[in-house]
Amino acid sequence: MTMSGPPPPLPPNGAPPQVPEGWKAEWSGANNAWYYFNQATQTSTWENPLNKAPLPPSPPPYAPSGSNPPQSHGSLYGDDEKSTTERGLPGGLGRLFGHHSPSPPVNANTRPTSPAYQAVAPLYIHAACWADQDITQKVRGMVTPQQTLSIRCDALTYHFGDPMPNRRKQFSVLYSYGQQPWQLVATAEGNEAITLHPVHPIDNYRAQFVQQPNSKVVALVWGIKNALVDAENSSGRSAGLKMMEIEREGRLEASNAWMGFDGFPNNVKIAVVYYRNPNGSIGVAAAREGETLRLPWNAFAGAL
Repeated sequence: MTMSGPPPPLPPNGAPPQVPEGWKAEWSGANNAWYYFNQATQTSTWENPLNKAPLPPSPPPYAPSGSNPPQSHGSLYGDDEKSTTERGLPGGLGRLFGHHSPSPPVNANTRPTSPAYQAVAPLYIHAACWADQDITQKVRGMVTPQQTLSIRCDALTYHFGDPMPNRRKQFSVLYSYGQQPWQLVATAEGNEAITLHPVHPIDNYRAQFVQQPNSKVVALVWGIKNALVDAENSSGRSAGLKMMEIEREGRLEASNAWMGFDGFPNNVKIAVVYYRNPNGSIGVAAAREGETLRLPWNAFAGAL
């Protein structure tokens, strides 16, 4: 789907209503009304929380399937903006080692109760990457109360900044609906749009990115392609050999030679690894073409 014009502004003459700390007021153009988003629980409601009693405690985080480990509670207040030093990593290594981004819990009590709202499978944003930046929290904040997500690819820089000026940047997001299989969509700046909707069927191409739940590596993206399918390889390592090398050594070379194919011809490519942390949360590690990507379990990760 292609959309034109700049991202929609706030409603005319409509300053956002006051909300308690930890909440955001968002405008719903479809319903011509404000809704209120709780950044801690990743839930929303049509009623201003100033007019409500305090919310009950959040339920345990959602586990996408019985075979996946439970995900940690983790802070959801602006984790994207925390420095790599705060996360225990030396400054400058953030995009090599990635960030730990637990999937959000869902509290059914705070879903919008408008007649226009019907119960749907919750949309879980497990992790997202823009160029070599972890943008998981920003993408989670864009999910609507109807559990949809729509992002114009010609407005990616508007939403997420420009970490690589004058370069065509790549975007990917790892997600799932309710108990459905995980999927990953990978694309780049352009005239298309990404739309996630609970009624959409499972896309086999997107689901193919996601590896078995007992793997440390969830997905490996090279440019805008799946680097863990042999069909993409024109030379070099098989998909199985890549997985074994990454899981054993915790490193890879961000190059066509290592990947065995060109995942985004005539552009500077980004290698992105979505990986599982010991507590079940999903981390993102990324490196630009020509760099070495090191994961947390690499022997030299903490010494560089």
